[in-house]
Amino acid sequence: MEVLMWSSLQPIAFPETSEKDDIMDITADLDSEKTRSTAVSSVEEALNFLDAENDVNLILADYFTDGGMRGYDLLTKVKESSKLKHIPMVITCTEDDPDLIKKCMEGGAKGFFLTPLKFEDVPTLLSFI
Repeated sequence: MEVLMWSSLQPIAFPETSEKDDIMDITADLDSEKTRSTAVSSVEEALNFLDAENDVNLILADYFTDGGMRGYDLLTKVKESSKLKHIPMVITCTEDDPDLIKKCMEGGAKGFFLTPLKFEDVPTLLSFI
């Protein structure tokens, strides 16, 4: 799983599993919006980053991971944290499963995107800030 975090006037953090080329394209799109990107390698590292970084304003997490915690676990931990629960979270997934989408939205996600993410998704992602 790739965890990509970025920040601007209202920083954003997200783990997601889009192809490396898609991540680079989306990062470039975000950079054009004066947004800074930082990648971390796991949900655990994302939690450590979020704990140390107080100005993150959006988290995008892939539901499934290759091991360890899932993005949904990150959603749960963020929404249980008094320090982090104000940060909007978006879940991404390769599966268009209505039950999974409902679970994520009821768990506190602000949105749900199918992966791979596309250039056209960037304005919507930025709208959650």
